[in-house]
Amino acid sequence: MEFLLNSGLSNVVALTEEVFSASSEVFGKVAIKKVLKTSTEFEAFLSLKHENIVEAIEIIEAEEFAFVLMEFAEFGDVFEYIMKNGLMSVEATLSVFSQVVKAVEYCHLNGIAHNDIKLENVLLSNGCVKLADFGFAKSTVVVAESEEFCGTLPYAAPEVIMGMEHNTMKADMWSMGVMLYVMLFSFPILEKNVLMPSQPQSLESFKYPLFPEITTGSVKGACLKDAFFPLC
Repeated sequence: MEFLLNSGLSNVVALTEEVFSASSEVFGKVAIKKVLKTSTEFEAFLSLKHENIVEAIEIIEAEEFAFVLMEFAEFGDVFEYIMKNGLMSVEATLSVFSQVVKAVEYCHLNGIAHNDIKLENVLLSNGCVKLADFGFAKSTVVVAESEEFCGTLPYAAPEVIMGMEHNTMKADMWSMGVMLYVMLFSFPILEKNVLMPSQPQSLESFKYPLFPEITTGSVKGACLKDAFFPLC
Protein backbone atom coordinates (compact mmCIF):
# COMPACT_ATOMS: atom_id res chain seq x y z
CA MET A 1 0.00 0.00 0.00
CA GLU A 2 1.32 3.46 -0.91
CA PHE A 3 0.62 6.93 0.47
CA LEU A 4 1.70 10.29 -0.93
CA LEU A 5 4.13 11.95 1.48
CA ASN A 6 5.14 15.02 -0.45
CA SER A 7 4.79 16.53 -3.90
CA GLY A 8 7.26 19.30 -4.75
CA LEU A 9 8.04 21.23 -7.89
CA SER A 10 9.97 18.41 -9.53
CA ASN A 11 9.60 15.28 -7.40
CA VAL A 12 6.99 13.12 -5.75
CA VAL A 13 7.72 11.15 -2.58
CA ALA A 14 5.49 8.22 -1.65
CA LEU A 15 5.40 5.91 1.35
CA THR A 16 5.02 2.17 1.03
CA GLU A 17 4.38 -0.26 3.87
CA GLU A 18 6.45 -3.12 2.44
CA VAL A 19 8.76 -3.54 -0.55
CA PHE A 20 10.98 -6.31 -1.92
CA SER A 21 14.49 -5.55 -3.15
CA ALA A 22 16.10 -7.09 -6.24
CA SER A 23 17.70 -9.68 -3.96
CA SER A 24 14.28 -10.52 -2.45
CA GLU A 25 15.15 -8.73 0.79
CA VAL A 26 12.04 -7.36 2.47
CA PHE A 27 12.11 -3.77 3.72
CA GLY A 28 9.59 -2.33 6.11
CA LYS A 29 8.12 1.13 5.75
CA VAL A 30 10.19 3.15 3.26
CA ALA A 31 9.84 6.34 1.24
CA ILE A 32 10.21 6.14 -2.54
CA LYS A 33 11.36 9.04 -4.70
CA LYS A 34 11.68 9.30 -8.47
CA VAL A 35 14.74 11.33 -9.56
CA LEU A 36 16.50 12.17 -12.81
CA LYS A 37 19.72 10.21 -13.24
CA THR A 38 21.46 13.32 -14.58
CA SER A 39 20.62 15.39 -11.47
CA THR A 40 22.89 16.38 -8.61
CA GLU A 41 20.28 14.79 -6.33
CA PHE A 42 20.96 11.39 -7.90
CA GLU A 43 24.69 12.02 -7.48
CA ALA A 44 24.06 12.84 -3.83
CA PHE A 45 22.17 9.59 -3.24
CA LEU A 46 25.09 7.66 -4.75
CA SER A 47 27.93 9.42 -2.99
CA LEU A 48 26.74 10.84 0.35
CA LYS A 49 26.79 8.39 3.27
CA HIS A 50 26.39 10.07 6.64
CA GLU A 51 24.39 9.39 9.79
CA ASN A 52 22.67 12.79 9.54
CA ILE A 53 21.66 12.49 5.87
CA VAL A 54 18.68 10.46 4.66
CA GLU A 55 20.08 7.20 3.32
CA ALA A 56 19.23 5.52 0.06
CA ILE A 57 18.45 1.92 0.99
CA GLU A 58 18.28 0.79 -2.62
CA ILE A 59 18.29 2.45 -6.03
CA ILE A 60 16.35 1.00 -8.96
CA GLU A 61 17.58 2.50 -12.22
CA ALA A 62 15.58 2.93 -15.41
CA GLU A 63 16.75 4.56 -18.65
CA GLU A 64 16.20 8.20 -17.68
CA PHE A 65 15.01 8.06 -14.08
CA ALA A 66 15.84 6.16 -10.91
CA PHE A 67 13.52 5.12 -8.09
CA VAL A 68 15.25 5.65 -4.75
CA LEU A 69 14.11 3.72 -1.69
CA MET A 70 14.88 5.87 1.35
CA GLU A 71 14.68 5.34 5.07
CA PHE A 72 11.39 6.62 6.46
CA ALA A 73 11.49 9.37 9.10
CA GLU A 74 8.73 8.27 11.45
CA PHE A 75 8.59 11.53 13.43
CA GLY A 76 8.21 13.84 10.42
CA ASP A 77 10.15 17.06 9.93
CA VAL A 78 11.12 19.84 12.33
CA PHE A 79 8.60 22.27 10.80
CA GLU A 80 5.72 19.85 11.48
CA TYR A 81 6.97 19.20 14.99
CA ILE A 82 7.14 22.89 15.93
CA MET A 83 3.73 23.61 14.40
CA LYS A 84 2.17 20.82 16.47
CA ASN A 85 4.11 21.18 19.72
CA GLY A 86 5.54 24.68 19.86
CA LEU A 87 9.19 25.66 20.10
CA MET A 88 11.73 23.13 21.33
CA SER A 89 13.86 23.74 24.39
CA VAL A 90 17.17 25.52 23.76
CA GLU A 91 19.04 22.28 24.46
CA ALA A 92 16.99 20.34 21.92
CA THR A 93 17.32 23.13 19.36
CA LEU A 94 21.11 23.11 19.69
CA SER A 95 21.16 19.33 19.40
CA VAL A 96 19.11 19.37 16.21
CA PHE A 97 21.07 22.25 14.71
CA SER A 98 24.45 20.68 15.57
CA GLN A 99 23.49 17.56 13.64
CA VAL A 100 22.42 19.67 10.64
CA VAL A 101 25.83 21.38 10.80
CA LYS A 102 27.51 17.97 10.67
CA ALA A 103 25.45 16.94 7.64
CA VAL A 104 26.06 20.18 5.72
CA GLU A 105 29.77 20.15 6.52
CA TYR A 106 29.98 16.62 5.12
CA CYS A 107 28.10 17.67 1.96
CA HIS A 108 30.42 20.63 1.41
CA LEU A 109 33.54 18.52 1.95
CA ASN A 110 32.20 16.27 -0.82
CA GLY A 111 31.59 19.18 -3.18
CA ILE A 112 27.78 19.38 -2.90
CA ALA A 113 25.73 22.37 -1.77
CA HIS A 114 22.20 21.52 -0.60
CA ASN A 115 20.65 24.78 -1.84
CA ASP A 116 17.34 24.41 0.02
CA ILE A 117 18.09 24.10 3.73
CA LYS A 118 14.93 24.69 5.78
CA LEU A 119 12.96 23.17 8.65
CA GLU A 120 10.84 21.07 6.29
CA ASN A 121 13.98 19.33 4.97
CA VAL A 122 15.27 18.34 8.40
CA LEU A 123 13.69 15.03 9.43
CA LEU A 124 13.45 13.36 12.84
CA SER A 125 14.19 9.64 12.73
CA ASN A 126 15.50 6.97 15.10
CA GLY A 127 16.87 9.43 17.65
CA CYS A 128 18.81 11.22 14.90
CA VAL A 129 18.30 14.27 12.69
CA LYS A 130 18.38 13.64 8.94
CA LEU A 131 18.96 16.24 6.22
CA ALA A 132 16.72 15.43 3.23
CA ASP A 133 15.59 16.57 -0.23
CA PHE A 134 18.56 17.31 -2.45
CA GLY A 135 16.28 18.26 -5.34
CA PHE A 136 17.92 21.70 -5.68
CA ALA A 137 21.45 20.57 -4.81
CA LYS A 138 24.40 21.86 -6.83
CA SER A 139 27.88 20.46 -7.33
CA THR A 140 29.19 23.85 -8.52
CA VAL A 141 30.48 26.10 -5.77
CA VAL A 142 30.14 29.42 -7.63
CA VAL A 143 26.86 30.10 -9.45
CA ALA A 144 26.89 32.85 -12.06
CA GLU A 145 24.32 35.62 -12.22
CA SER A 146 21.00 34.08 -13.15
CA GLU A 147 17.37 34.94 -13.84
CA GLU A 148 16.09 31.64 -12.47
CA PHE A 149 16.09 30.60 -8.83
CA CYS A 150 15.37 27.60 -6.69
CA GLY A 151 14.87 27.21 -2.98
CA THR A 152 12.60 28.85 -0.42
CA LEU A 153 12.46 32.64 -0.26
CA PRO A 154 12.60 33.36 3.52
CA TYR A 155 15.67 31.12 3.89
CA ALA A 156 17.53 32.50 0.85
CA ALA A 157 20.61 34.71 1.12
CA PRO A 158 20.30 38.29 -0.22
CA GLU A 159 22.59 37.60 -3.21
CA VAL A 160 20.41 34.62 -4.17
CA ILE A 161 17.23 36.69 -3.98
CA MET A 162 18.76 39.39 -6.18
CA GLY A 163 20.06 36.93 -8.78
CA MET A 164 23.70 37.82 -8.21
CA GLU A 165 26.73 35.59 -8.65
CA HIS A 166 27.14 33.74 -5.37
CA ASN A 167 28.90 30.94 -3.55
CA THR A 168 26.38 28.13 -3.05
CA MET A 169 28.08 26.84 0.08
CA LYS A 170 28.01 30.28 1.69
CA ALA A 171 24.33 30.53 0.72
CA ASP A 172 23.79 27.24 2.59
CA MET A 173 25.36 28.83 5.66
CA TRP A 174 22.93 31.75 5.48
CA SER A 175 19.98 29.35 5.25
CA MET A 176 21.24 27.47 8.30
CA GLY A 177 21.39 30.73 10.23
CA VAL A 178 17.79 31.54 9.29
CA MET A 179 16.74 28.05 10.34
CA LEU A 180 18.38 28.41 13.75
CA TYR A 181 16.78 31.84 14.19
CA VAL A 182 13.33 30.42 13.47
CA MET A 183 13.84 27.49 15.85
CA LEU A 184 14.80 29.85 18.67
CA PHE A 185 12.48 32.81 18.12
CA SER A 186 9.56 31.56 16.01
CA PHE A 187 9.96 34.20 13.30
CA PRO A 188 6.70 34.35 11.21
CA ILE A 189 8.34 32.16 8.55
CA LEU A 190 6.49 29.33 10.33
CA GLU A 191 3.18 30.68 9.08
CA LYS A 192 3.85 30.26 5.37
CA ASN A 193 6.19 28.32 3.10
CA VAL A 194 7.17 30.62 0.23
CA LEU A 195 8.94 29.37 -2.88
CA MET A 196 11.53 31.40 -4.75
CA PRO A 197 10.22 33.86 -7.35
CA SER A 198 10.94 33.27 -11.04
CA GLN A 199 12.66 36.68 -11.39
CA PRO A 200 15.29 38.55 -9.34
CA GLN A 201 13.85 40.54 -6.45
CA SER A 202 14.83 43.77 -4.72
CA LEU A 203 15.58 43.39 -1.03
CA GLU A 204 13.09 46.21 -0.46
CA SER A 205 10.31 43.69 -1.16
CA PHE A 206 11.54 41.30 1.55
CA LYS A 207 12.30 42.52 5.07
CA TYR A 208 14.49 40.66 7.53
CA PRO A 209 13.61 41.21 11.22
CA LEU A 210 16.14 43.15 13.27
CA PHE A 211 14.97 42.48 16.82
CA PRO A 212 13.32 39.13 17.58
CA GLU A 213 10.56 38.68 20.09
CA ILE A 214 12.07 36.12 22.46
CA THR A 215 9.77 33.19 23.05
CA THR A 216 10.41 30.44 25.57
CA GLY A 217 10.29 26.83 24.45
CA SER A 218 7.12 24.91 25.14
CA VAL A 219 6.86 22.20 27.76
CA LYS A 220 5.99 19.69 25.03
CA GLY A 221 9.12 20.68 23.12
CA ALA A 222 11.30 19.64 26.04
CA CYS A 223 10.62 15.97 25.29
CA LEU A 224 12.92 16.23 22.27
CA LYS A 225 15.82 16.78 24.65
CA ASP A 226 15.70 13.11 25.61
CA ALA A 227 15.13 11.86 22.05
CA PHE A 228 17.84 13.86 20.29
CA PHE A 229 20.38 14.71 23.00
CA PRO A 230 23.26 13.83 23.26
CA LEU A 231 24.22 14.21 19.61
CA CYS A 232 24.52 11.33 17.18
